[in-house]
Amino acid sequence: MILEICEKGALKTHIMYKCNLNSKQMDHYLNFLENQRLIEMDKREPYAKRPLYITTGLGQKYIRAYKQIEKLFK
Repeated sequence: MILEICEKGALKTHIMYKCNLNSKQMDHYLNFLENQRLIEMDKREPYAKRPLYITTGLGQKYIRAYKQIEKLFK
């Protein structure tokens, strides 16, 4: 779900509220997804106070694959 929210870019607080997570959980998931290179912080504005998180190409590929697998089980 986080990957889909970040497809067009999303602030950390928006992701947190849409996924119903607390800040500690949010940090854990964002770190995991960044380490897996599925999301990244928007590098266009390096000094932005509130960076956007964006789904990477690899993350988009993962979403497509997940949706195909999901269809098999419906």
